[in-house]
Order: sequence, then C-alpha cells, then structure tokens
Amino acid sequence: MNNVSPTIVTFSITRQCNLNCKHCYSRASSFPSPDELSTNEAVRVLDEIKAAGTMMIIFDGGEPTLRSDLLQLISHAAEIGLIPILGTNGTTMTLEMAVELKKAGLKICAVSLDGATAKTHDDFRNVPGSFEDALRGIEYLKEAGIPFQVNPCVHSLNYHEIPDLLSFAQELGAVGVEIFEFIATGRGRSDSTLGVDKKLQVVEQILEYSKTTNMTTRMIGIPQFDILYRQNNDSSYRQGCCGAGRSIACIFNDGTVYPCMLMQMPVGNVRENSFVDIWNDSIILNKLRNRENLKGKCGRCFRRDECGGARCKAYINGDFLSEDPDCQYLM
Repeated sequence: MNNVSPTIVTFSITRQCNLNCKHCYSRASSFPSPDELSTNEAVRVLDEIKAAGTMMIIFDGGEPTLRSDLLQLISHAAEIGLIPILGTNGTTMTLEMAVELKKAGLKICAVSLDGATAKTHDDFRNVPGSFEDALRGIEYLKEAGIPFQVNPCVHSLNYHEIPDLLSFAQELGAVGVEIFEFIATGRGRSDSTLGVDKKLQVVEQILEYSKTTNMTTRMIGIPQFDILYRQNNDSSYRQGCCGAGRSIACIFNDGTVYPCMLMQMPVGNVRENSFVDIWNDSIILNKLRNRENLKGKCGRCFRRDECGGARCKAYINGDFLSEDPDCQYLM
C-alpha cells in the first residue's frame, strides 16, 4: 500500500498567531516556537514533499503570514511544481502583501470565518474586531486577484449561522466554502463538539444550498456529508470521508509528521528522515491505507472503502482504527 502519493500536504510553518482561537489544533501562541524549521530546512522539506508526488501544499500555522520567509517558501513551492495554497485568519493581510503573494505564485487563499456575524466569529477567535479585520483582508485578496474560499469551523455555538454564512460567502465572492468539524484536539474542548442530530441538520442545509450555487461546498471529516453527497448529487464523486495518511499528511512547524492536522499521532519527523521515507514506510500510515484494518462497524460497513469514517475521531477515542463514533450510517 505504499505506492500512493499524497494529494495534499498541510505545512504548519509557524506556531505564532495574533489570535487565540478556542479550537486551535496547533495550540498557537503569541511567539514562534523555538524549534521551528529554518528557511533552509523548510525549503528542503518542500522538495521532499514534491518528490513524494504531492500536488498541493497548504501553508498554515498558527498564522503563516507572520513568518518572514513566507513569500520565499511559496515562491519555491510554485517553482518546483506544487500548487501553493495559504490558510490564514485574514487579519494581518495588507494590499501590499496580497500583491506580493500573487507574484510569488499563490493560487488560492483560505480565510477562516466562523460565523455570519462579528459577535459569533470574534467570540470564537477570542479577539474583538477580528471579523472586520478578516473582511478587510478578503477585500485586499480580491483587489490583488487572488481567489479565496471561506473556511469555517462548525461547532455547538455557531451551527445555526452556517446557512447565513454560506450566503454571506457567496456575496463576498468566495469560490468555495470548506467547513471543518470542531475536533477536540489541540486547544479544542469536547463540550463544543456538535451532536449527531445537529451535525446532520447542518449537512442537509449545506447539501440543499449546494443545489443553488456554483460555489464549491465541502465538509471535512464528516461521513454524513460524504455519503449524502454521493446519493443526492453526483455518483462519480470520489473525495471520500477521510484521507488521513491516504491522500493527505500534515507537517508541523517543528518537523513532526502527522496523518492529518486533526489526527495528531506522530509518524516521524523530517529532521530525522525524509518526508518521502516517512510517507512510504510508516507502519501507521500504511495501516490507514488498508481499509481492511478498520474495526467495528466501520470495518463492516459496505461504504468502508469509499468512506472509512473520520480517523481523527477514532484516534481521540483511543484507537485510530476503531469505528467513527458519530456516523449514524454505520452498517
């Protein structure tokens, strides 16, 4: 199973951030981590990511725009044939930065908006004014000609605003909305997770909205969306619920490699081994690639191969190969 290539690698290039978000998977802080990869190390890792057959590289953090060599890293990624994407909270964006990002080869920017109102967003991000700052950043991206998508994190305190947020994103000119489920990892607390019934409600609202717009809509780590999308929209849909270790990987600022940003189960470190070797040889990653290793209802489900459940939630429950505890479609 080691002859597969990652489609996407998330590269969390810094832990530094100007916000204090309640869900932060990287436990971001006001200062960079002292053991962050140097520019030379990061450039080498980008070469290794490309050598593994990767298509897209997502630079995030923390807040990646706070890292001084971001433009250099994006430029190098573009030069070697990767598709560079930036994940940002938008608040630090300036017009000058947006123009330089465009010149460096940035293809698309994902901006975090966690509500259709300033109160909902700012409460979750723990910084007053961050909603308006993010909207200003989006305007700079539009002026520089960089396509953008909106990335909300859906949780128990904002799920009711998701339909309004979809409409708002379309009004802003977003090319897509990619919704991440709140996962209790990093700073995330389990009391903010969305129950199964409310989650299904959100999924159905998004699927209904997707019929009326050309804007791309996706939900990450939610089997209900994956399965219902296949049933109601396009039988050729091939995304699959969980790509952890199969089509995606995550590299943290200190070089630690994880199957994905939400499944923080270390599988190696690029300071010790090349990313290519970690990707190909990791016992954990190879177990994730073989759906026959899945246990419980996920292992018996007739959608096992095309879905596989959210491995991050299984990992939080103690066994990364166990069944996804939140999927009511388990057979």
